[in-house]
Amino acid sequence: MSVLQSATLLGGYMVLFSELLSLFHALTVFWVAAFWGAALIFSTILGWRSGWIHEGFQSLKTGWTKPGWFDILAGTILTIILALLFFVAVKSPVNNNDALRYHLARVVHWIQDQSLSHFATAYLPQVMHPIGAELEIFNIYLLWGNDRPVNLVQWISMVGALVAVSGLVSLMGGSKTAQWLAITFSVSLPVGILEATNAQNDLVTAFWYLTLLYSLLLLKCHKSFIFDSIIIGLCLGMGMLSKATFYTFAIAPLVYMTILFFRYYKTRQAIISLFLVGIIAISLNLGFWTRNILSFGSPFGQQDFVAGHISRGLVPGTILTGSLRNLSQNLVTPSDSFNAMIVMAMKNSLSVIDPAMENFDLEWGWNHEDLAGNPLHLILFFLSLILLAMFYRKFPASGIWSYLVIVLVSYWILGTIVRYDLYGNRYQLPIFISFAPLVGITYAVLTPRRITHSLSVLLLLSAFPWVLFNRTRPLIAMRDSSDPYTIPCLAGCTTGSILNEPPEKTMFAVWGTMGEAYVDAMLQVKKTGCKDIGLKLDSNDLEYAYWYLIGAPQNEIRLESIVTSPELERYLDPTFKPCIIICTTCGREAVTLNGMQLIGGYDRIQIYADENHSTK
Repeated sequence: MSVLQSATLLGGYMVLFSELLSLFHALTVFWVAAFWGAALIFSTILGWRSGWIHEGFQSLKTGWTKPGWFDILAGTILTIILALLFFVAVKSPVNNNDALRYHLARVVHWIQDQSLSHFATAYLPQVMHPIGAELEIFNIYLLWGNDRPVNLVQWISMVGALVAVSGLVSLMGGSKTAQWLAITFSVSLPVGILEATNAQNDLVTAFWYLTLLYSLLLLKCHKSFIFDSIIIGLCLGMGMLSKATFYTFAIAPLVYMTILFFRYYKTRQAIISLFLVGIIAISLNLGFWTRNILSFGSPFGQQDFVAGHISRGLVPGTILTGSLRNLSQNLVTPSDSFNAMIVMAMKNSLSVIDPAMENFDLEWGWNHEDLAGNPLHLILFFLSLILLAMFYRKFPASGIWSYLVIVLVSYWILGTIVRYDLYGNRYQLPIFISFAPLVGITYAVLTPRRITHSLSVLLLLSAFPWVLFNRTRPLIAMRDSSDPYTIPCLAGCTTGSILNEPPEKTMFAVWGTMGEAYVDAMLQVKKTGCKDIGLKLDSNDLEYAYWYLIGAPQNEIRLESIVTSPELERYLDPTFKPCIIICTTCGREAVTLNGMQLIGGYDRIQIYADENHSTK
């Protein structure tokens, strides 16, 4: 409980001081470090004077019990999995497509501008998507001095989610056996393993969703309705600030929260609690929403872009088809012909009630972070529903039924509202992890205990293919090569092992030989000695790769977009005079650009320089 509440308070604190410093363009190493130092000093003094630190050490002493053989076995395997994922996260450069296009690109812009203000860019999500996960990345990047630890934000979120899952099982009356099964279910989710080493935001979103659920179930032990409301408001606000899909996840928990407030509190206290939750959640998102309103007229960004990610025309059929499409993504097979049969069958049977089914498709990619499904875990969850129905008398009235309704409704709302995305299986990750407590509690009724122990170990062992053979960040490569740490391609061929490949090559694992053009182009730019670089990019460009390869913003080289969308033209700096322009929309026939001469062409990347830097 204390771990989750501390993380929640620190998350809210981070957002508030970051927004405050941003107003004064003071998001610098000094000021960010000062605020974190102040938090450390304050919490240490408060913990010492209040006795919390002493109580914490005492609870560790008194609460510790000698682990059994299964605790040692499962704990050892779990530690190995987390340690390997930690190593991959630190060893591998940022190479996820979305991370290169906007997650990290926006972070380096913030560092350069010392502010969270909007900026000119060719790719709108860099400014209009929720910023919570990137704020965490920003703080780590800024204080560390480079991007080496930024993938750990997702890894830390996975560990936090495991803590929340264990806590949820405990609150619902589950045993230690149930806790272990829930933890192993969570940590072995294929898409979760693959995302634990990248710089996306789905595990961050999962953490805040699970922490919100935990805080709601904790209301039955309520001690202070004010403190409870603050924690719930912070969880809600942090989730909303992390990813837009969280809005769909939050609907069912908010309804349940309202019921609990009026059940456990007096009417006046319940109203105050609802007000506090709303004010806190809004406060955390106010800066982000305000910037979007000023730029796009909407708190969620450009309306056409947002509309493209919402189910078109919520026809009655969407109520059924949305969840079926999402479920089918977890059951894709290695057979393209069989998958095509599934797609055709669903189109033929469901297009009548939902015209959007005409665009439905499936693609198999078991070790691809944007395609991997969770077939085993989905089957285990459905079996847990059967067990729940068969042995319903064995489950205490501890919130398990309310919890089941919340997660099922959340899954249904996600499929109904969010438009189907061939690469969107990761959107379901928070819900799949929230299935874990139900799986743990229901399977724990099986006897003898060795059944659930065996299942837990099998789940842990099943995680290793995804830990080792990540398609873009493999520890062991699967491809035709004689390189060390390489085996023949059995299925889902990978790039070279991160133990062999240079970072510049791993960064472009998704893009193959296109990475050579980026590397060669930036070597040319480095030779010119230019410190002010203009960007004339396409929305599909991997902008962060330019920053990484040139060493910006640490070396004080400035990169600015010189062409952007109409909504962001107000952020173009008229005083910025680049000496180099990197253009991916010019074409090889354009030998001049803004009075500059073409000095190099690398695939679709053209480099233009002024007369002072064209011959260096």
